[in-house]
Amino acid sequence: MKKNIESQYVLKGFSLLASHYGSMFFSIFFTFWLARLLDPADFGRLVIGVFSLDIFNALTDWGWDQAILHEHEAQAEVVYATHLKIRFFLGLIPLLVVAATGYVKNISFFSDVHGIALLLALAFLFEKISLTYKTILEREYRLCQLAGLEIVSLVLSFVLALVSVKNGFGVSALVVQRLSEKIFLCAGYVYASSWRFSREFDFLLLKKWIHSFGIATACSGLVSLFLYDFMGAFIGVSHGTHQGGLYARSFKMATLPLIFTTVCGRLATPLYATNVGNLEQLKKIFLLAQMTKFLVILPIQAFLAFLAPVWMIIVLGESWRQAVPLYQLLCLYGALRAFYDDVPSLFLYGLRQPWIMFQQHLVQGGALFFATVVLCNFLTGAFCGAVVMTIGMFVGVVVLWIRTFFALHISWNDCTDAIATIYRYTLNFGRRLVGSRSE
Repeated sequence: MKKNIESQYVLKGFSLLASHYGSMFFSIFFTFWLARLLDPADFGRLVIGVFSLDIFNALTDWGWDQAILHEHEAQAEVVYATHLKIRFFLGLIPLLVVAATGYVKNISFFSDVHGIALLLALAFLFEKISLTYKTILEREYRLCQLAGLEIVSLVLSFVLALVSVKNGFGVSALVVQRLSEKIFLCAGYVYASSWRFSREFDFLLLKKWIHSFGIATACSGLVSLFLYDFMGAFIGVSHGTHQGGLYARSFKMATLPLIFTTVCGRLATPLYATNVGNLEQLKKIFLLAQMTKFLVILPIQAFLAFLAPVWMIIVLGESWRQAVPLYQLLCLYGALRAFYDDVPSLFLYGLRQPWIMFQQHLVQGGALFFATVVLCNFLTGAFCGAVVMTIGMFVGVVVLWIRTFFALHISWNDCTDAIATIYRYTLNFGRRLVGSRSE
């Protein structure tokens, strides 16, 4: 079992890494291209609109995806059909609200972005529908196929966005990119899925999911929304869309290498779900993920931050010079967050302790609030937001890792053993690759 888990994680991870880093390359390429063509204020307007929909998402996400991964008692077709109908009707709420009210134009917070709200709400609906089919593919561990669909959708959506910019659409081009990506992903997931549609709906399953994951996930999601997503919108509203755009784009670039964390999370989550309560196996899976990130992400973040004064001006242009110190600081935030984002799945799926993350987010939220109160007297604008977010993430990582070390009884010898395992399987994979090519 030990060998199966380690080889399944490491060897399958290489092909998944290639797909995800291909996706990251295209994302970086097209994002930088758009940044040269658009003003920072355009990104600021978009982040305000997206945040308003993130609020809807936090209010309606009651752990549905966690539940479907854990559900092994009910018939699969009933589980999938129930999940899809929940996702569809909850995803429809923002679209109906926007269509009925004209996006409450009289409220000043929304007044600058009401024109793009309808398309963002439509993208939200397609995203929610696609989550059922995406979760089915993850449950079947068809991760490489998922990654391939995401690369194709990403490239096609950015091509449409660039065409829109060239035709003078401005900030609407960013909305076109988001909407088209969600539509392409939804179509791809449905086509690849082994299940399409059925009419069943089980209210008992709905009740079970709410009690097992729903309340804890909803509470945790609302708190995490303000821990991670509110800052760009807050800066945009309080200090202008230019400052909000500088922060949003710096944040996005500093967290792009975290796609590696997404890879590790996708590999580990199904394994956590199939090894519930087995502390020894959970520890091996967890350490493989974390030590792999340690060897990859930290050098990348340090290299990019050090050379930021050179490459950012060359790639993005002079209008983004103010973003250089923001980006460098947020690279530290990104390095810390790399060791945070995939840890919640351990507690949700492997240890079945969903309330741990709510408690964790409360601690992190307290650190953010304290840092904001203290630092707002000395710093302003986007840089203050970057400092506050970095402090909050540092506190969150330290507290969460202490919890994890105690929960899994991890020692430093376990960490070195995980690094040795990664090194051994990397060598074996390289030898196989060289051998197959020589043949």
